[in-house]
Amino acid sequence: MDKKSIILNKLKNTSILVVEDGEDISKLLEYTFKLITQNVKIAKNGIEALDIMKTFSPNIVITDLSMPQMNGSDLIMHIKKLYPHIPIIVTSGFVDDLENPEFVYRVFEKPIVFSELLDAIIDATKA
Repeated sequence: MDKKSIILNKLKNTSILVVEDGEDISKLLEYTFKLITQNVKIAKNGIEALDIMKTFSPNIVITDLSMPQMNGSDLIMHIKKLYPHIPIIVTSGFVDDLENPEFVYRVFEKPIVFSELLDAIIDATKA
């Protein structure tokens, strides 16, 4: 089995919440992740993400930092308080803005290398 097949097999049952206010980036991530798993939700900010998490239990959260209404650092604190078992990956063009790096599994500076992000998701979720 080649590496691509192994990755697809490991992630097919993984549920992912992407929190990203950039419309182009969120659509690209949603489309790409849905090629792997149908368990993908997109939120445009931290408030929307927390609302989605009331009815959706992701295996992992992938969040931007710079967003309106509730930024990524505040979202991370809320998630760790309410759902401490869920790993968080940060993808941002402003990684220096991360206020609580001890609460995240991995940080990727944009532009991200998608294969590295997939590897991190597998590692973080033990998929």
